[in-house]
Amino acid sequence: MRHALRLSAALLLLLIAACAGQNGPKYPDFVASAPPIAAGQARLVVYRPLFTEPQDLRAQITVDGAAVGALPMGTYLWVDRRAGVHRIDSPLWPAYSAFGEQLRTTPIEVDLAPGTTSFVSVSLLTMAPVRVSLAPVSASQARGDLAALEMAPPE
Repeated sequence: MRHALRLSAALLLLLIAACAGQNGPKYPDFVASAPPIAAGQARLVVYRPLFTEPQDLRAQITVDGAAVGALPMGTYLWVDRRAGVHRIDSPLWPAYSAFGEQLRTTPIEVDLAPGTTSFVSVSLLTMAPVRVSLAPVSASQARGDLAALEMAPPE
């Protein structure tokens, strides 16, 4: 019986470790190995800090209406786009919005300068109904916020 319990506990720990490893590299590791930004392009990093409830909500992110990924709590994503003004949004999450529990996000516009990286933080305000908030962030603040975050898993 003890052997079966120990085996079950070991399998459970392996399963937890496997699930935890589904995200990509931490942001500092990504920066160290990221591809260079092409001429006329800029990089956009969108992130959701740790400890933003509700944990199960994956904030969907769009750039100029095109889906670029989803952010579980404590993750970031990045995209390279042509330099210029781009509209960042987070469409309604069906599981919440179907019951009137999520308000529409106010989109923001970000002016991406050629050869630079711009940052947007995603916050979830959890007073019912849920509201996703997007805000441009300075590079110095973003680097601190991103230090422990992992790349979001692919959709």
